[in-house]
Amino acid sequence: MNPFITIQEMLKSEQAVLMVTRLPAGQSGALTKMTREIYAKSQLQGENYEQFLSVLQEGKPRVIWEDEKNEYLWMEPFFQKERLIVFGGGHIAIPLVKMAAMTGFRVTVVDDRPSFANTARFLEAEEVICDDFVNAIKRLDINQNDFLVVITRGHRHDEICLREILKLQETIYTGMIGSKRRVAAVFNVLKEEGFDADRLGRICSPIGLSIGSVTPEEISISILAQVIQRKRKDAAGTFLINRSDMETELIAKAAAVREPAALVSIMETHGSAPRNAGAKMIVYENGRLEGSVGGGCSEAQVMHTARQMIKTGRYQLLEADLSLNAEEEGMVCGGTMKLFIEDFSDKAFPDVLESVEAVILAAGYSSRAGSFKMELDFQGKPMLLHVVEAFLPFCDRIFVVGGYQYERLIPLLAGLKDKVELVYNKEFDRGMFSSVQEGVSHVTADRFFLTPGDYPLLNKAVIQTLLDCEDSYVIPSFEHHGGHPILLPFSAKEELLSMEKDSNLKVFLKQKEVTYLDVTDQGVLQDLDTREDYERLYKIKEKESGEHAE
Repeated sequence: MNPFITIQEMLKSEQAVLMVTRLPAGQSGALTKMTREIYAKSQLQGENYEQFLSVLQEGKPRVIWEDEKNEYLWMEPFFQKERLIVFGGGHIAIPLVKMAAMTGFRVTVVDDRPSFANTARFLEAEEVICDDFVNAIKRLDINQNDFLVVITRGHRHDEICLREILKLQETIYTGMIGSKRRVAAVFNVLKEEGFDADRLGRICSPIGLSIGSVTPEEISISILAQVIQRKRKDAAGTFLINRSDMETELIAKAAAVREPAALVSIMETHGSAPRNAGAKMIVYENGRLEGSVGGGCSEAQVMHTARQMIKTGRYQLLEADLSLNAEEEGMVCGGTMKLFIEDFSDKAFPDVLESVEAVILAAGYSSRAGSFKMELDFQGKPMLLHVVEAFLPFCDRIFVVGGYQYERLIPLLAGLKDKVELVYNKEFDRGMFSSVQEGVSHVTADRFFLTPGDYPLLNKAVIQTLLDCEDSYVIPSFEHHGGHPILLPFSAKEELLSMEKDSNLKVFLKQKEVTYLDVTDQGVLQDLDTREDYERLYKIKEKESGEHAE
């Protein structure tokens, strides 16, 4: 089984996970000759317990040679994506949230003002909470590995946040904005209330590294630099610190690989290599890449070897000496890297089941319907929810694409976060195909459905019928009219994303060999554009319900 599926699942509840790979002597071999074990911190055991624990605590991969066993012991730590909680949604928070998300943090924003705490203002945030600061802190389940930034709109609110934070276990980073005078005044009040002076002294305040920052963007850079410094270089040893070069997103991408590929991992480095131990790259059969192990000539050599590994069921160790051609290529980096290249195709993981996802389009203006049709009540629940629920039994993930009235979709999908992800199409005004592309960009499954969100009569039996068809492009047909949902292969993703945003699906599908699958359910044709459509759909549903009752 793909080990990254296990790692990804474990990291939902564990702060850190260790993967231990044992490789027999030699530069290459069959994947069946190596072994892999995956541990949470609480599960560490055996003769290498102390070594395993030290790797997790140091946060960096380690490779050792065990003479008595004639094998390499390769230990890789993986960490939850770090959570940065920003208290205050003002002008500094906007660039801070963008850059924090870009550098790998899961960002939560908290403010008690609806105009400052909304998803449209913070598109990159994983969560935006509009609530009283005290209530929000109680809801957040803050743990010691969280990073907290207090940048509210005023002295009083900063003090409220800090007081509540100090009642909890100490976090890896807490910073509060303010001048030295203002910060000292807040700290004095809190000391008088009995809060620990030593812990107050460990709060980064005034916040950020001293770089002479002035503008909101510069201040946010100074804050994020200090946060990253604590993440990567904490000297206290109290917290789990991620010093691996592993990009968190690559875990999800590696877990979702559904086409022939090879995985490249940097096991260890010496000298000034461009990437460090833990960095990974996925190389697909068509030459497409995810991630990087350094770029330049070395990466071209690695890609060539990786593509040779695909579908072989084998692995290979590769030594890359970057210093040999660094000067003539104008490269600053030199050094050496030990790389592990492994087949990541069906031969490597024959037990992987086919995955299915769905893209539901809900970004339009609803101009002809007279109101926002996604939230229209249809037999006791919102229109959109009928469509989402039709796919839930069949799909690993469902992407709902919002645009116009994006915020009104959030409560409709509350409680479905495990499987349903709401994504925002900032170019929704360019038409439906731009939403198709936004939704498809998130797809990682073998096959995926595509449908507008205004087909409330979609039937689970029809969806199962489409999945039972082994053809690549499948469209349900009722009385010789094609409808929705459309079922597409993963290979369609790249082609759809390469098309112009003002194109359309008909142009794309005309180039394909499409199977029109006859079904007996007219719901595949029944969308909602006008109030008359709404009434017609109600009548159809009532008639069907009456027939079933008989």
